Amino acid sequence: MKKLFLIAILISVLAAFFASSHPDGLDFVAERYGFAEKSHEHSAPMPGYSLNFLPESSISTSAAGLAGILILLGIFGLVAFVLKNKKKGLSKVLVAVFVLFLASTPVFAARPLITDDFYTVPQGNYEIEAGYSSVQNPASAVNGLNLSVKRGFSPNFDLGIEVPYTTSSPSGLNDMYLHLKYSFWKKSEDEGITGRVDFKSNNGNISQGLGSGDNDYCLMLIYSKMIGDTKMHLNMGHVNVGLNAGLPTDDYFAYALAFEHPVWGGRGDVVAEYVANNAVIPNPAFVQIGMRCLVAEGIKVDAGYGFGLNNNSTRNSLTAGIHYEI
Repeated sequence: MKKLFLIAILISVLAAFFASSHPDGLDFVAERYGFAEKSHEHSAPMPGYSLNFLPESSISTSAAGLAGILILLGIFGLVAFVLKNKKKGLSKVLVAVFVLFLASTPVFAARPLITDDFYTVPQGNYEIEAGYSSVQNPASAVNGLNLSVKRGFSPNFDLGIEVPYTTSSPSGLNDMYLHLKYSFWKKSEDEGITGRVDFKSNNGNISQGLGSGDNDYCLMLIYSKMIGDTKMHLNMGHVNVGLNAGLPTDDYFAYALAFEHPVWGGRGDVVAEYVANNAVIPNPAFVQIGMRCLVAEGIKVDAGYGFGLNNNSTRNSLTAGIHYEI
C-alpha cells in the first residue's frame, strides 16, 4: 500500500513536467467537430490542473496533482474510519455527511474561530467544515474531530448540523448540535445583525464520559461590522442548561469578540478572538489566534492556537481544519 502511494505521488509530481500543451481528447474532438463554443464553464477547486495562488507552470500542475492525491486519500481514509467504527457509536448521520461532501460542487466561514459572523449561507448552497483539535483542560486532555454542514434555505436563513467525535479515550460520538440562523438586519454587505438558535442533543453516551446527558438551548445575537480592512464580530447569547449528569446547572450568558484581517492580497486572514461566559462552573475565559488560507477556489485551510485566561479555562488548544464552499 505504501509503495502504491509513493508511486502515485511520484507520477503526479513528475508527469506534470512532461504534460502536453495540446488539447486533451475531449477538447480536441469538440474543436474538430465545432461544438466547443457550446460548452459551459463551471468553477472548480483546481481549474486547469493548477492552484490559483501559484503562477501557471509545471510546478503548479505538480502541486495540484499532489493535492488531489492527498484529498482523495483523506476522503477514503475518513470513509474507512466511519465504516470501521460503526459499532463504536458513529451514527449513519456521519455517512450521509460524507456522501454529501463527495457529491458537492461553491459561503462564509468562521474556522478556526469559535465566534460566528452575521453572514448566512446563500440559498441553495452548502458550507462544509471539518477540523481536528487537541484541547488540554485543567483535569485532562481531549482530542477530537468535528464536522459541520450548513445549507442556505432562503436569502436570510440557513440550517446546519455539527457532529463532534472524540478520538481520545474514551472515544465515540459526542452530543450533536443543530444550528438555525436568520439575518434580520443588514446595513451593508459587511454589516448586519443575525439571530442564531442552537439545540444540543443528548445523544452522547454519558456513562462513557461522552456528552453532558442533557438537552441545551442557546439564543444568540451576532453583529458584524467592517472597520477599515478588518472585520469585527460580536456574539452575545443566553444558554439554557438542562440536567448535567443528574445535577442542576445554572443557565449562563456567553459572549465573544473576534477580528479578521486580510493578508497575502486577500488570499488569507489572520484572526483573533476572546470567548467567555459567566457560568458559575467553570466560568472560562479563552483567547485564540490563528490564520486561514485560500488554497483553491472554494477551499480554505486553517490553524489556530488558544489559551485560557484563568484556572477554570482550557490551558491550551491546537486546531487545524478545512473549509469547503459549494
